[in-house]
Amino acid sequence: MGGILAWRICNPLQLGIAVVTALGFLSGLSLILFVWGGWTPLVLAALILVITGGSVTAYTASLAKNKGFTE
Repeated sequence: MGGILAWRICNPLQLGIAVVTALGFLSGLSLILFVWGGWTPLVLAALILVITGGSVTAYTASLAKNKGFTE
Protein backbone atom coordinates (compact mmCIF):
# COMPACT_ATOMS: atom_id res chain seq x y z
CA MET A 1 0.00 0.00 0.00
CA GLY A 2 2.78 2.43 0.90
CA GLY A 3 4.62 1.63 -2.30
CA ILE A 4 1.54 2.25 -4.42
CA LEU A 5 0.90 5.57 -2.68
CA ALA A 6 4.49 6.68 -3.18
CA TRP A 7 4.54 5.62 -6.82
CA ARG A 8 1.30 7.41 -7.74
CA ILE A 9 1.59 10.59 -5.63
CA CYS A 10 4.53 12.82 -6.59
CA ASN A 11 3.83 15.82 -4.33
CA PRO A 12 5.54 15.32 -0.93
CA LEU A 13 2.77 17.12 0.99
CA GLN A 14 0.03 15.02 -0.62
CA LEU A 15 2.09 11.87 -0.03
CA GLY A 16 2.47 12.75 3.65
CA ILE A 17 -1.26 13.34 4.00
CA ALA A 18 -2.01 10.05 2.23
CA VAL A 19 0.37 8.09 4.47
CA VAL A 20 -1.05 9.66 7.65
CA THR A 21 -4.56 8.87 6.41
CA ALA A 22 -3.58 5.26 5.66
CA LEU A 23 -2.01 4.93 9.12
CA GLY A 24 -5.18 6.33 10.69
CA PHE A 25 -7.32 3.88 8.75
CA LEU A 26 -5.02 1.03 9.74
CA SER A 27 -5.18 2.05 13.41
CA GLY A 28 -8.95 2.39 13.35
CA LEU A 29 -9.40 -0.96 11.67
CA SER A 30 -7.06 -2.58 14.17
CA LEU A 31 -8.98 -1.02 17.09
CA ILE A 32 -12.33 -2.19 15.72
CA LEU A 33 -11.02 -5.72 15.26
CA PHE A 34 -9.54 -5.67 18.76
CA VAL A 35 -12.86 -4.55 20.29
CA TRP A 36 -14.60 -7.39 18.45
CA GLY A 37 -12.13 -9.88 19.90
CA GLY A 38 -9.71 -10.08 16.98
CA TRP A 39 -6.09 -9.07 16.72
CA THR A 40 -3.92 -7.62 13.97
CA PRO A 41 -0.23 -6.70 14.17
CA LEU A 42 -0.58 -2.92 13.99
CA VAL A 43 3.06 -1.93 14.56
CA LEU A 44 4.45 -4.31 11.95
CA ALA A 45 1.86 -3.25 9.37
CA ALA A 46 2.55 0.44 10.04
CA LEU A 47 6.31 -0.08 9.71
CA ILE A 48 5.88 -1.92 6.42
CA LEU A 49 3.63 0.87 5.11
CA VAL A 50 6.19 3.57 5.94
CA ILE A 51 9.27 1.58 4.83
CA THR A 52 7.84 0.58 1.44
CA GLY A 53 6.64 4.12 0.82
CA GLY A 54 10.06 5.52 1.66
CA SER A 55 11.83 2.92 -0.46
CA VAL A 56 9.71 3.63 -3.54
CA THR A 57 10.14 7.37 -3.04
CA ALA A 58 13.93 6.99 -2.84
CA TYR A 59 13.96 4.73 -5.91
CA THR A 60 11.83 7.17 -7.91
CA ALA A 61 14.05 10.08 -6.89
CA SER A 62 17.11 8.08 -7.91
CA LEU A 63 15.61 7.40 -11.34
CA ALA A 64 14.75 11.06 -11.77
CA LYS A 65 18.27 12.14 -10.87
CA ASN A 66 20.17 9.54 -12.89
CA LYS A 67 18.05 9.04 -16.01
CA GLY A 68 16.00 12.20 -16.36
CA PHE A 69 12.83 10.35 -15.39
CA THR A 70 9.75 12.59 -15.54
CA GLU A 71 6.22 11.74 -14.61
